[in-house]
Amino acid sequence: MSENLHKRCSSMRTRGFSVGAAEKLLNKLYALGKGKKVMETIPNPNPAQTNKPFIRIQKGRKYK
Repeated sequence: MSENLHKRCSSMRTRGFSVGAAEKLLNKLYALGKGKKVMETIPNPNPAQTNKPFIRIQKGRKYK
């Protein structure tokens, strides 16, 4: 268990109650500025997939 204590978990900061929506958005903007991968969770646009009510997409990536 002690080996898991020293691993980097950047999402641990945003899982608490003390982080508001504005601070989460700022954290995502800072991560995008650093060139990191930022994921966003949105409602699934395909209503036929009832087993996946939400999907995750990568932000900051240009699609053709």
